[in-house]
Amino acid sequence: MYITYIFFNLSQIVLVSAESYHSEMIWEWRNDPITRKMSINGEKITWIEHSSWYEKVLLDNCRKLYLGEKCGIPIGVIRFDKYHKKKYAYEVSINISPASRRKGFGKKLLTNGIRKLLKEVEDCKFIRAEVKKDNESSNKLFKSFGFIFIGDKSVMNSYELSL
Repeated sequence: MYITYIFFNLSQIVLVSAESYHSEMIWEWRNDPITRKMSINGEKITWIEHSSWYEKVLLDNCRKLYLGEKCGIPIGVIRFDKYHKKKYAYEVSINISPASRRKGFGKKLLTNGIRKLLKEVEDCKFIRAEVKKDNESSNKLFKSFGFIFIGDKSVMNSYELSL
């Protein structure tokens, strides 16, 4: 029974609220070439730009930033931003660390992220996602999770999940 308990916990993705000491690691992940290729803004972000943005995110009550960890090792980050164009909606953004890609962590991170968000906010009835059309992994992730395709704009697909 003890061995089963340990194995079960090792397979879990734990979410922690992002802290200031996570900033540099998240900045490095953001500037990874694949991340940049799949981002709306593919430009490299300077440390000063990132630090200013990160500080604001941590203080903003309309945003939630969580770090996913497996066995204490950071595997990715998930962010929810209050979506001002639609009442009761949040927009989700996920970035899996370069070392943790292609291991199936995206769905677990999304599942745990939505659960944590719903425990912390009372006004969420929809989750939206904007995904580059050529980002096959993310398009597949959101479709398999039950997000509904709601439209496309030039290079982006839009998805929505009703809760």
